[in-house]
Amino acid sequence: MKNFILIFKGGAGMASNDEERKQEIEKWTHWYTELGSHLVDPGFPFIPKTEKKITKVKVEISKLGATGYTIIKFGNMNEAIEFSKSCPVLENGGEVHVYEQMEMQGM
Repeated sequence: MKNFILIFKGGAGMASNDEERKQEIEKWTHWYTELGSHLVDPGFPFIPKTEKKITKVKVEISKLGATGYTIIKFGNMNEAIEFSKSCPVLENGGEVHVYEQMEMQGM
């Protein structure tokens, strides 16, 4: 099994009223429950507009726009992608970017 990091971009963000927020949390909870033993780290949403890009020369505002992450474990990339298609962020116009974590020997 390999780890895959899902980076979320976009979506509608946090709902403005309690009922909509509750429904959104229920969708994510259901999705995490469906992952079962494939869930490594549920992750968290990122605070909007706090992302910074750091280079050797400067720190600046980034344009990536990541809104959160989750780490999952599947046998291969195709399985990770297939499950990611049911991610709640997609219902709100967001995106899921799937990255396979490289295994490092000796670490």
